[in-house]
Amino acid sequence: MAVSVLSSPGYESLVREYATLAGLIVLIYDVLWSCDKEYQFVFETPTTRIKWLYLLSRCLGLIFQIANLVIVMGPLSELPVSPSTCQRWFYFQLANFVSLLALVETILVLRGKSSIRRLEAQSPSLKASHWLVYALYQKSWAVGAILTLVVMSEMATIMTCALQSIPRLHHDAACIIMDTPKPAIEAGVLLIFTQSITWGLAFWKYKMGLPEGWSKAPIVTLVIRDGGLYFFGLCTALLLLMPICLRVKDVSFLIFSLISCLSIAGCRLIINMQRLRRPQLFFGPEFTSVLELTSVEMAQSSVEHLSGLDSDIP
Repeated sequence: MAVSVLSSPGYESLVREYATLAGLIVLIYDVLWSCDKEYQFVFETPTTRIKWLYLLSRCLGLIFQIANLVIVMGPLSELPVSPSTCQRWFYFQLANFVSLLALVETILVLRGKSSIRRLEAQSPSLKASHWLVYALYQKSWAVGAILTLVVMSEMATIMTCALQSIPRLHHDAACIIMDTPKPAIEAGVLLIFTQSITWGLAFWKYKMGLPEGWSKAPIVTLVIRDGGLYFFGLCTALLLLMPICLRVKDVSFLIFSLISCLSIAGCRLIINMQRLRRPQLFFGPEFTSVLELTSVEMAQSSVEHLSGLDSDIP
């Protein structure tokens, strides 16, 4: 009896509502927690592409999550949900995911370009850094072509798989997917593969550059660390959720509530980079997330190290 209740459309619809509400609460908490940093490191800075990307990432995340909560507590809570309403909701989730994923990828690209320009300005002896990987490989056209192909194929495949899957989804009266479509799993595997290529190249080249002092350059260290955390978090989530969807039960209605994490990731990536640009505003170590710097002394000592390298250049 208990099992049948837990698997009923009404119960799953209620779980979806709570999960969506939890995702919005986490997003609002992040906004409140980082509002002082936003003012210092984003709103007080000149208007740039990075600033617009930050605002877009933050606003889109909030708009999507609020709209999603309204939908799941409104039309999707009235059982049975019509197939047309259900399909429109899945298309909305697709637009949500692809938009925020593209924003995070763009932020990573621009951070890489900005990092190498600043690194080269600080020390010609450390020339070499996506994008970051592209720059690490001395701006090789071959690596640039590979990375461009990787990102374009990633986005195109996700869109194609989703557009093929949505019209053929099998769902119950509460718009809960009954069987995970094969194209969705293929898109998840490809996403892991493309991210592995990008960050595999970055980590290998970074390791090769350690003897040249790359570990002393806070810009490179920051971008490698943040990118690595993004890669690890994304791949871990996919590797944990895909087997559950295949072997146990499709839980994509819970995954949608986690999309807000992409908005948070994009904003944190930008704040971390802006914080490194303006270390005078950072007043010492504090308990923050693993995505943030722990002290300004690291940046100051690294700049001194780079200056010392410059003085040794013949």
